[in-house]
Amino acid sequence: LTPRPRNYTRGEFKCRSNKTPKPSIKDLVRTLKYGMNGSMMPPFEVYDDADLQAVAHYVRYLSIRGEVEYFVHQRVFKLQELDLEENVVNQLAEFYEEAQEIVLSKWGAIEDQQIEVEGEPVAYDPEDPEPYLESLKLGRKLFIAQCATCHGHDGQGGGEQADGMYDNWGYKIEPRNLTRGVYRGGGRPIDIYWRIAGGITGTPMPAFPKLTAEEKWAIVNYVRSLAAEGPDAVKAD
Repeated sequence: LTPRPRNYTRGEFKCRSNKTPKPSIKDLVRTLKYGMNGSMMPPFEVYDDADLQAVAHYVRYLSIRGEVEYFVHQRVFKLQELDLEENVVNQLAEFYEEAQEIVLSKWGAIEDQQIEVEGEPVAYDPEDPEPYLESLKLGRKLFIAQCATCHGHDGQGGGEQADGMYDNWGYKIEPRNLTRGVYRGGGRPIDIYWRIAGGITGTPMPAFPKLTAEEKWAIVNYVRSLAAEGPDAVKAD
């Protein structure tokens, strides 16, 4: 399968609306409910919210447990901190206790760490298109400056840094071809805004928190325009 199914034990999730690398329960439920477009992850809209939340909490549990076990494994086998001449059980208990404290602190209070969203995208008005066209022009300028090295000037994913990219799971990946209009984290304006503001965890896609809200929305408009088709499609010059 491409992409491969997520390894929850690493505690890394690509799609989130949080400032921190950890997703909220709402983020996990959203992914479960709507799936990931362009992948083998299907939507599970037939399940009610209570069932989806139960699955989301279990996924979070698997992640926390996996991170704790990985932390202990690193200390024992990579750092070789286990003293075999001392009480091994007590040492492992201390390792697990420390690991739990560290991992749980990363997951704590994440429901209150959502990326701040200011304003909204400039909408296209056929009777007064100028504000929207100005937003597209700004978005194109920012896209070329910030995004084209990976996604290419035309948005098709062929930028100069596109080759040789790998995710944190060791798999080769390619920058998204934005002209296809396939966004795994969702194609709504707010979904793309979150990807710009927070990046995509576990991939080379960085966050751009220093951009203003107007600039982020301008990029959102421009990215969405790349996939627009039909006689009424509005493109940046």
